[in-house]
Amino acid sequence: MTKLLINLFNGGKVLGSAVKFAKFYLIIDGSEAHDVDIGDAFIKFTQNLRKTVQSTKTGEAAFKPSIEGSYFNAFGNINETFKAVEDAIGASGANTESRKVFKIGINCEGESYFNKDPKDANKYEVEGAKNQHDQDQLADYYIKVCQEHPLVIYIEDPYANADFKGYQKLRAKLQANPALSHIQVGIQSLHQDTGIQKILQVAQFEEQEGAQGDPSSFDVNKDKITPDCVNITRSQFKTVSELVNFLRVLKSGFSEDRQITTIVNDNKFDSLQGSIVDLAVGLNCEYLNMKGFFRPEKIAKVFRYAEIVEESQ
Repeated sequence: MTKLLINLFNGGKVLGSAVKFAKFYLIIDGSEAHDVDIGDAFIKFTQNLRKTVQSTKTGEAAFKPSIEGSYFNAFGNINETFKAVEDAIGASGANTESRKVFKIGINCEGESYFNKDPKDANKYEVEGAKNQHDQDQLADYYIKVCQEHPLVIYIEDPYANADFKGYQKLRAKLQANPALSHIQVGIQSLHQDTGIQKILQVAQFEEQEGAQGDPSSFDVNKDKITPDCVNITRSQFKTVSELVNFLRVLKSGFSEDRQITTIVNDNKFDSLQGSIVDLAVGLNCEYLNMKGFFRPEKIAKVFRYAEIVEESQ
């Protein structure tokens, strides 16, 4: 079932935040919501998170509430942010030992922390580390983050946009660990400016015949990666038919074992109507990215999602 991806905090280098992850998401997974009032739990989550923000030394003003309903990340580091989100999830009552309705996603903004100096290429700045990390070390860092924060199920933009070897290494490490193999990896920028052809160029693996010599010299797929999710924006499509056709082409371009799912971004101009929720669920998208959490329009959409979940049970 479609899940909600709700942006809580905006940080990273671009915004001048001390926290090096660009976004922290609350994920609401309706497929786990047996005997859970999603709307009530979400209100409790929101109240607790806002109370935590308001009780910091700098107060809510330092977190600069945005018009979309999310915060600038004014915490001191990644761990402080995780604690605030995890505590709010605990206070919501949505989760138990056997049921995890509220989960966490992160956008790591790998592009901003990538060292573009050819003398020391493929290295990344990492929060709290004295030395920059290479692709393998960065993958190990993400593995550690996921192990320390088991509610994380989605990692977005962990490497620079063109660092497909980095993506390959992280995917391989996640798949090799049975406790982490469920974690999805997404690339936010893959469709936004380039459309379906760029996705196919980057992610569509090609058939190739065997050849002699060094395999790396002729492997046509060595610079490709099939992400679990790509972002699309509803406003990029003039009609619902165009969106449906895009999803059809995307699905037909990949084999069953390499399918890419989609994240539909909420409309730029918000309203209390929940039609975008119905659309995302009806098209079986992986996520609906609602971008914020404390505006009335966002809360209304969570309640519409809760209605759909209840009707489907």
